[in-house]
Formats: sequence, structure tokens, C-alpha cells
Amino acid sequence: MSLSNDALRTEDNEALILYQGEIVKFGRSPNNFGALQGANVEVHGDSPICGDHMTLYLDFRAATVMAAQFTSSACCAVCKASASMMTDVLKNKSLIEVHLLRRAFLRTIEHGDALPLDRTLLGPLTVFERLRHIASRVECAMLPWTTLDSALALPLMTEPPTEARRCSTGRLDR
Repeated sequence: MSLSNDALRTEDNEALILYQGEIVKFGRSPNNFGALQGANVEVHGDSPICGDHMTLYLDFRAATVMAAQFTSSACCAVCKASASMMTDVLKNKSLIEVHLLRRAFLRTIEHGDALPLDRTLLGPLTVFERLRHIASRVECAMLPWTTLDSALALPLMTEPPTEARRCSTGRLDR
């Protein structure tokens, strides 16, 4: 089965749009790149599908993400842009706001058309809604968010903090 010329043009246009603007900007020069001094959450994420690897660092205190950064030894521009923009919006967000952002991003990626409330929450992250047309890049944009999911599952993020803990690859070191 071959694609029509119109279908090929649509795919070419989507790819062209994807690699312009914000995604290229943050992919080349990401914000919040580097290990976070004083982080009490450190979670590693891998994507076996695309081969991206990253580590997310959070300074989480008083049920608030005070700071967020990431590192990567192997990460494509889409993953870096997603991680950069995600860590920008996570700063100074309550745990409830973090969960709302996460759900809004997942809905946007899965359905490709952000709801009005999701657009307000996500701001510039809505640029990723066009990824649903490029399935091979959905996993790349999702890796920072699935890594965040791992962080959100840690006891530090779900229980009142009693002491600073270093979290690495989903395990608590006391």
C-alpha cells in the first residue's frame, strides 16, 4: 500500500513544523540542563524504543517542587526540549499542580488537541500536541514525563517529608 502525494506532503509538513521553533530552540540549548545541587529526588529514565536516557533532579520541599533540572548522556532534540520545557513549568509548583500538568500533557500528546484548560496549564508545552502525527517522536517527548511519574511514585513525593532523602532509579537511600 502506497501513500498518496497529499499524504506524503502532510507528513513532510508535520515534520517540518516539528523541527522549527520551540522544539529546535530548546533541543539545541535546553534550560535547566545539569545536575541540581541540593536535589532530594534523583530519578533515571530510559526509553528502549528510541534509546534516550535522562536523569531528573528535583528539590522537593513542603509539598512543592522548588527547583527542577535534568541531565542526559543520550537524548534527542525532542526529548531535550520536552525535559527543558517541563522543568521550566515544574518550578514552584505544588504537588497537585504537578499532577495536573502531567495529566494535561499526557492528554495533549495522546489526543493531539489540547483542551482549553490544558492549554492554560501547559502554556508553551502545547507545541508538542502535533507529535501525534509523528508516532516515532511521541516516546521521545514522553520520556521526561514518564521519568517524572517515577519520581511522583516515591514516598518522598507522597508522604510528608521527615528528612532529606536521595532517590535514585526509584529506590530510596536512607
